[in-house]
Amino acid sequence: MRRFNFRLNPLLMLREMKESEAARALRDALARQQTLEVALSVAQSLSEAARVNLDRTEGRRMGAVDFVGALADFDRKLSEERSAGEDVRKQSERVASARQAWEQAVTELKTVGKLREKAAQVHRKGEARREQLQLD
Repeated sequence: MRRFNFRLNPLLMLREMKESEAARALRDALARQQTLEVALSVAQSLSEAARVNLDRTEGRRMGAVDFVGALADFDRKLSEERSAGEDVRKQSERVASARQAWEQAVTELKTVGKLREKAAQVHRKGEARREQLQLD
């Protein structure tokens, strides 16, 4: 029995490498997104704390300096929260792009894999026919 030799084996190996790289890129993008979501959560809690501090200084008879300081702190924390939210949104787009690239790579790999299976099946049938002819 002759050994099966798939002529598109180099292409199959390239597609496997491409799928592996796309999966790694998606995994890295998802990890980065989780990190940014944690940073957003922290920024939201800090801005809420600054909002509470501002509310406390507004109702009291404190100096204008205290109120201005609390207002500036609140503005800064709110700006950080918005920035973190924008970072999460941008990273979500990157994740979607990485996911699409990975799905495309998987599709391409499956296509070449199906070609290999089909060629292997044709090879097995041909070998079975040759063996049958030898037996007859």
